[in-house]
Amino acid sequence: MKKILTCYLLTATSACLNAATLSFIDESAPDLVSAKKVLEQQLGREYQFSYQRKGVFGNYYSFMPTYEQKPVFNIVDSVATANQRAFRLYASTGINVNAQAWPENSMFTKQEIAQKLEITEQDLTINTQQQGWWLTASELHPVWQINVTRLDAGELLSNYIYLSAISGELVGEQSAIPAYQSAPE
Repeated sequence: MKKILTCYLLTATSACLNAATLSFIDESAPDLVSAKKVLEQQLGREYQFSYQRKGVFGNYYSFMPTYEQKPVFNIVDSVATANQRAFRLYASTGINVNAQAWPENSMFTKQEIAQKLEITEQDLTINTQQQGWWLTASELHPVWQINVTRLDAGELLSNYIYLSAISGELVGEQSAIPAYQSAPE
């Protein structure tokens, strides 16, 4: 009974939120550039490439929508292609364009990042820092996406952390996305 109730509540919640749409299309998309173009034309947004995967039915190209030329890190829209044709579009809905202003001089030092992660600076390597946005229910918040490699319990981990450019608090964390897979899992 609990499983049925949980499924019902999840279905009802997703229907109310209308968080994403799935559309079937038929357009030419032989490569990543044309897949991005299909997504931009269909949805009227600009995108930045996020990652690519190979699946059972073809290639899946995923992109982050951009606002003021900066990516929204916690939203990903995708195009599925096979035989050089785009056949499926997965798109987020309800992206709010209310955005907080980017503060000046908000980049974090290695020492500040190590403190946030509660590790020593010696156990941390900062690979990249990129400005972007984090979507909440009410608006876009300015965040830094920081690609870090850290030593954790003797194991070397690589992941992305997302720090608010205003408060400095950790708003999200994501494992590094594996390289393009040549065969479906």
